[in-house]
Amino acid sequence: MEVAGIALGCSTAAAVSSVPLLLALRRRTLWAMAAALCVWPIVAVVVGVVVTARMMFLSDHDLRLIMIIVVVSAVVASAFALRVGRPVVAGTGALTRAAATLGGPGYSGAGRVPTTELATLAATLDAMDTRLVESLQRER
Repeated sequence: MEVAGIALGCSTAAAVSSVPLLLALRRRTLWAMAAALCVWPIVAVVVGVVVTARMMFLSDHDLRLIMIIVVVSAVVASAFALRVGRPVVAGTGALTRAAATLGGPGYSGAGRVPTTELATLAATLDAMDTRLVESLQRER
């Protein structure tokens, strides 16, 4: 039960300490926010493992091995999470470019986007473009 308390404490500390970072990233790119959201839970796990291992009074050799395993796992997990999140960031870029040409002759839509929410937004932009073009034609 003590280990669960350590895990809870470390996770809570990591979550609370992430709040200032996430607030600072609010006005930054989605990529920066996604990176923080991917990496911070991994930091919580790493801290929990390290604190638990230190409390177990492992030998220096065993502690070093655990640290190597945790660091390598954290790097791989972070890289994977960031790679998986890349299409979402690209999708928001496509939506931004589509919105910039809305109603103009160069509008081509956002194309295929990776999530249902972004696809709904892309469809809404397409409908807005159609209505805007029709409205502009009526005015002429």
